Amino acid sequence: MDRLALEDQARRPLAELFRSVGLMLHDLGTQPESLELVIASGYLDATIADQRIATHLITQQASISREDSTGDLLYID
Repeated sequence: MDRLALEDQARRPLAELFRSVGLMLHDLGTQPESLELVIASGYLDATIADQRIATHLITQQASISREDSTGDLLYID
């Protein structure tokens, strides 16, 4: 693999994350009544039918915006 292909391969996951968050920003702007963005941290460890659930879930409502001059996506709590 050449150098450019290796660099592209290394950057692709971050580019996909940036694109995904950008799409979320768009969706939140066009459907604010039906979507909510939350930041979550967790550990769930389910089982369900025979019960056992062991929790630790923390969520926080959040919003994102795009900085027009740089294109950066900013987290706002």
